[in-house]
Amino acid sequence: MRPAVTVLACTGLLLTGGARAQDTTGAATPEAIDKLVLPTTPVACAFSGKAMPASFTLELRPGVGYATISRVDAIDVKLPVATKPAPMVVKLTAQNVKLEGVVDGASLPLHAARPFVAGDLFVPGPAVTMSWTAAKAGQVEVSMEIGPDTKSAIGGVTGPLRATRPCADLGVEQGAEFDRFRAVGAKTGAATHVIAGDAPITIAAKPAAKGTAQLLPPSGPMLISNIVVIQKKKPAVRIGLDTGDFLIVGWVRDSDLKAGLSASEIGDAYGAGGLGLVGTGEGTGAARGTFTCKQAIPLIAEVGVERVIVGSVGVGAGMTVDTTVGDLLPVRFLNFTSFEAAAGAQFLVRRADVESCPGFAPPAPKRPR
Repeated sequence: MRPAVTVLACTGLLLTGGARAQDTTGAATPEAIDKLVLPTTPVACAFSGKAMPASFTLELRPGVGYATISRVDAIDVKLPVATKPAPMVVKLTAQNVKLEGVVDGASLPLHAARPFVAGDLFVPGPAVTMSWTAAKAGQVEVSMEIGPDTKSAIGGVTGPLRATRPCADLGVEQGAEFDRFRAVGAKTGAATHVIAGDAPITIAAKPAAKGTAQLLPPSGPMLISNIVVIQKKKPAVRIGLDTGDFLIVGWVRDSDLKAGLSASEIGDAYGAGGLGLVGTGEGTGAARGTFTCKQAIPLIAEVGVERVIVGSVGVGAGMTVDTTVGDLLPVRFLNFTSFEAAAGAQFLVRRADVESCPGFAPPAPKRPR
């Protein structure tokens, strides 16, 4: 007999349930398990990332979360073609467990993978968080807020900044390494100048353009140079000012700047301390009642009345169960900090998949009456 198929047309998800098929003589199996089939929406961009912190909920379908993710060891993301943020298909590995599902389009930020200009004057660094607002094949529209450090350096721009970029300019990791100064034509990133007075100075994207933004002088005396001169075209100079999050790049009047002092000229007043904290947790052996398997086993998420295979537990991952009675066993992972079951959800394994794993305890024998 062919398996029953449940179609969720509003989300594009299919749940196929061979175990839930009914024959002519019996009802649906109580321990029925569905297989998760991910959406097949056209993909605008595909991103991959390595070990990184995270903060999102993995879902069976939009609004039905089964795992909260705080860190991943590897992740693949498919960002769909859409006119507004839509669920993304995500497959990840976290501490030797593989999971897949969908993630709300606003929950997983993007970062710059290569330098580009947003809002005429700003080159975002890899740590800047970006939200995507729309996407079509090969490119994404992104939006990014201006942080406090940048707002204290420039006026006349409130944000958010917007840009439309090819997929290669973006990623899900914030650890991309690139030289923003070199990307805008600077021979060096060494700052040599400061604002000449105590009043804001106009900055524009082009040397002859009328600027609406202003570089703001520091609130106190600026002893160390913070402005890099990239190009001179009298009476204007093209400069770069690094705020940490963004590199501000534009044209100002030559007379608005003056030569400053380098840190070496003032003296290295602040040394680099070695205040790293080292964990002192004591290592312990495997807890009693825990087990590992010599082969990957399917992992099931239970949310309400749904039970869906959402991934697999890898070889050697430590597990424990509170009971060994029944066909499906609630499972917990040992020393796992990368993810946990979402509210109202739990993870299960099939007893048949784990009963031969080393350390798995058989059910206690029943006492005769």
